[in-house]
Amino acid sequence: RVHHVGERLDALVGVPPPEEEEYAGADVSYKYNDARFYGRYDYDLNLKKTQRGQAEVWYTVTPRLLATANFLFRNPRIPYNSIFTVFDYKSITEYEAGADYFVTASFRAFVRGAYVQYSGDNSFRYTVGIGNENLDLRYRGNTGYAGELSTVSLQGAYPLLENRVVPNAGLTYTSYRLDDNAARESAVGAVLGTTLRLIQALSVDLQGQWVHNIVYKSDFRFFGKIDYWFSERLNILH
Repeated sequence: RVHHVGERLDALVGVPPPEEEEYAGADVSYKYNDARFYGRYDYDLNLKKTQRGQAEVWYTVTPRLLATANFLFRNPRIPYNSIFTVFDYKSITEYEAGADYFVTASFRAFVRGAYVQYSGDNSFRYTVGIGNENLDLRYRGNTGYAGELSTVSLQGAYPLLENRVVPNAGLTYTSYRLDDNAARESAVGAVLGTTLRLIQALSVDLQGQWVHNIVYKSDFRFFGKIDYWFSERLNILH
């Protein structure tokens, strides 16, 4: 009875249920000569606070060299009125810079470095890799407050039948420890799936995921997603 009375009171005062999330957001992109800009802002209407703020810049230094800079502010995504709201969670701010060098028109090497700021502490993340439009091989490391982490990942996707079928696969190996006194652990993950787009407005994603770590010796999960895009050309500007 107390639970049902509480639900009625929440409804009367306009408190959303724990499973409900409401966000308002906007994003914008702009290109000027050799530079491209992107910005995004998300606002949590239930908690009345900024959920995410993001800004990115890409600058073509030479035809082969691309410089990037990113800023990201985010709060944990926690539904209003859920049990997790009682915890004192903090926001995270990231500053990242990097460069891409195109060895050929489609093959590139890249490097990234990110300073991640937590409440009262910080960490550093670095990434190096090579890839093209179908394959990506990268190494990523973390130091500082986030712990010691090293990850090698290989991901690929190849479009078939004029992009109507896009098989994808990935393999990841991670070695980590939370601090200098902790034992080093490892984890292995693999994904295999495909995207089906038989008509322009409808796409179906299917993916199987396998994980082996200290908690799960062998965990397999299957995911499916259907997207339907509603769009209309207004022809306001000519």
